[in-house]
Amino acid sequence: MSELLHCLVCASEKAANIARACRSEPTLFGLLVEEKTGEDKNAKFDQDFKTLADVLIQETVRHDVSQKFPALSESIFGEESNKFTNKLGESLVVSVQADENATKVLLTKVLNNNEEAAQLLAKQVHTEICMDDDVTPDHEKDDECFDIDDIGIWIDPIDATSQYIKGGDEVVAAGFLPTKGLQVVTVLIGAFRKSTGKPILGVVNQPFSKESVKVHWGGEIRQKWCTSDSVLNTSDRGKPRLLIGSSENKDLVAKLSETFEVVRAGGAGHKLMMVALGFADVYINTGPSTFKWDTCGPHAILAALGGGVLDCKHFQEIKYNVGQEGVKANSDGILVFKKEKYCEMVKGAIQNI
Repeated sequence: MSELLHCLVCASEKAANIARACRSEPTLFGLLVEEKTGEDKNAKFDQDFKTLADVLIQETVRHDVSQKFPALSESIFGEESNKFTNKLGESLVVSVQADENATKVLLTKVLNNNEEAAQLLAKQVHTEICMDDDVTPDHEKDDECFDIDDIGIWIDPIDATSQYIKGGDEVVAAGFLPTKGLQVVTVLIGAFRKSTGKPILGVVNQPFSKESVKVHWGGEIRQKWCTSDSVLNTSDRGKPRLLIGSSENKDLVAKLSETFEVVRAGGAGHKLMMVALGFADVYINTGPSTFKWDTCGPHAILAALGGGVLDCKHFQEIKYNVGQEGVKANSDGILVFKKEKYCEMVKGAIQNI
């Protein structure tokens, strides 16, 4: 399992490199935006965007993981369809080709014959990622037996897409957390057991974080829960901090404000990770606007820390074995916590509204 974790960490860093490359070239970034329509549109937002970066990152992760673990090729699920329509109206299937030049040829078509942009992206896709050996447990000695056919993976290639497109560099006070801009953008990769639906590995990459450590992980390795050192910190506040998104019941927020410092922040994956990292104590979203790809990776990290992600109706753990054709939304909302006492406090408030 540690070998799979190492593979996911490397894949997340390649994904982050692509996301950063797309932001660093204004001409390139201007070509990447395509409005989501139909079933691909997130109902929470007036405008939500699919970017080529989203699609390319997802397909790159799928390719890299499948190369090392062929049995997983049909069990990697993502937010994005891999069809992209260029500005000429041509519908193309985006996938990683056998070599850099072949990928460049495909991307040139997607990018309206912009060979320079296609070359930049193809280079990132085919660049080998080498992470330090101490980033994850020693996978060279991984003699753990696990059923690879029982593993599924959820990918959110760029969470907080609207913030990614808008950009922005928020100044954050010491001890507080980013609430908007590029710092709330995350790459989310989570593995789960098909037989139980429970998350078992999670990797969250923060491509634009100002912290020295941008990659965080957690999961069940060799039958023990463990995490990266980055999520082992704790923060003590006079008043516990609760995170919400842009749309939440006003009466519930007022009730929770009696006990918690309530903070609005962007990015579902970001808010989940702020709980894991200790910058917040709990996060709620009582609506159906988060999805399996948002929560699977961070959920595994929180589980390794003794926390969890519950629905807001029956307070049951979120499960992930819905497959590509199942209901992907967390329809009954999510309640995210690292410490049980804060979970119980929020449960009481929800039940009394």
